[in-house]
Amino acid sequence: MFPNEIWKECFGGASTNQLKILCIVCRQFAHIFQPLLFEHFKAEPRAIDLPFEGRTIRESVAQYFKHDTHRRFGNRWHDHVAHLIGARQRFLLVSAHDRLAQCVRKCTIRGGNSTGKAPTSVIPSCLGTLIIMEHQTAISSIQSCLTGFTNLRQLNLSDFFITPETLRVIEQLPRLQELTLVGCHPSQAPVNFAAPAQLFKVKVCMFSLKALVKESADNPPWATWAAGLIPKRSIQTLLLDDWNHRLDVQAYRILPALRDLGPLPLLTNLSVPLPHSRSMADALLSALENTPTLQILMIGNSALSGSCSFRYRISQFDYPSVSPAAAPLLQRLFAPVEWAERLVPGRPINVLKVYESPVDGGKVLSLDILRPLSAVTVPLERLSLPIFGYSPILSVIGDYFPQLKELFLVVPDVGIDEFPASPSTEPSDLDDDDDDNVEPVIAAESVATVPVDSREDNA
Repeated sequence: MFPNEIWKECFGGASTNQLKILCIVCRQFAHIFQPLLFEHFKAEPRAIDLPFEGRTIRESVAQYFKHDTHRRFGNRWHDHVAHLIGARQRFLLVSAHDRLAQCVRKCTIRGGNSTGKAPTSVIPSCLGTLIIMEHQTAISSIQSCLTGFTNLRQLNLSDFFITPETLRVIEQLPRLQELTLVGCHPSQAPVNFAAPAQLFKVKVCMFSLKALVKESADNPPWATWAAGLIPKRSIQTLLLDDWNHRLDVQAYRILPALRDLGPLPLLTNLSVPLPHSRSMADALLSALENTPTLQILMIGNSALSGSCSFRYRISQFDYPSVSPAAAPLLQRLFAPVEWAERLVPGRPINVLKVYESPVDGGKVLSLDILRPLSAVTVPLERLSLPIFGYSPILSVIGDYFPQLKELFLVVPDVGIDEFPASPSTEPSDLDDDDDDNVEPVIAAESVATVPVDSREDNA
C-alpha cells in the first residue's frame, strides 16, 4: 500500500461526495479522508421566509399546509425542519465519536432565526413561533455538542441568540483561537465571561438591533455586551463591523465601549465603524492611544466583506487632532481621506488605502492632499487613492513617493470632447509649397485610463 501522504496528494482535489465514497472503500481511506470531511463542520439550515408570521393557527400544522393557499409554504416548512433534524443528528453522532470529534478544527453554526425575535416575544400559537422553537431545540442540542470538539480552533456563529449557556460552552473550548459573531443577538449581559486562554481573534458584525435589544440592566446596549466578550490581555485581532453600512452606530456606543476597555497590549489588527460625530471621533482616538502595538487599522471598512462602501452620508464635524501616542507603530491604514490625512503623518505606514469622503463622496481631491499622505517615517510601498479628476497626478506622484511599488488610482471616464481643441487642419494654415505632400491631419488626444482595482487585499 502507498503511504498516506501519497493518497492525500492523489485525491487532493476531490469533492466532498467523492471523499465520502472513498471513506467507505476501505479502512485506510476512512482513516485518511475522514479528518478532511469533518475538519470544517457546519450546521447551516436553509433560510426560510415567514409570510405567515403572526398568523394564528387554529388547526394542526399538517392540516394547515393541506390548503391550496398554504401548500407551497409546506415544502419550505418540511425542507427547513429536515435540515434542522439532520444537522442535529450529525453533531450528536460526531461529538460522540472521539476520533471524529478530534478532527473538527472549524465549526460554523447558523442560528436561523429569520424573524429576529426571541421565542418569548411572539404569540405562542403563531406558525412563525413553531419554526423558531424548532430552531431553538435543534440549536440547543448542537450547541451542547461543541464541548466534545476538543481541537476546535475557529467558531463562527450567525443569527444566534447568545445566552449565558452559549457563553459557558465557549469557555469550555480550550483550544479556541478565533470567534466570529455575525448578526448575533445578546439575550443577557455576559457575566464574568472567561475567554479561552488561546483566544486571540474576535470578529463581531452587527446588524440593526434596535428592535431586538432594549437597554436595561438585564439586556444591556449592544456595545456593552460586545465589549464584555473581548479578552483584553490576549486579543490580537478585533474586527467590529457595521455590515450593512446603514446603522446608527452612535446608538450602540461601540467606540466609547472600546475606549473603556483600557489598554490592549497585544492588539495588532483593528477594524471599527466610521465615527459619525466629534464625540465618537474622540473615543476612537482615545482607544488608539491604548493600542501601542497596533499595526493594521481599518476605519469604516468591512473586514468581513472586504470593501468600504458608504451608502449613507454623514454630517460634517470638526475632527480632533491626533496624538503621537495613538497607534505609533501603525503600518497599514485603510480609511476615508479625512482620517488618512490626520493619522498618516509621523507613523511608519507602508500600505495606505484612502477612501472617498463619507461627507461629500465623489468630490475631486486636490493634489495638496499628497503632502500629508507622504509624511510617513518609512518609504510608502503600496498606495490606493480615490478620484483626482483631471489633475496630472502621475507626473507628480514620484516626487511625493519616490519608492512606491504599487499604485491604484480611480480616474474619471472622459471622452474626446473634454480635451483641448485639436490643431487646425485648414488648407490656409499649411505651407503652400508643401500642399502636394501634405495629407489631411486629424489630431486627437489619446486617453489613458487606469482601471480601478477593487480586488485589493485589505489585509
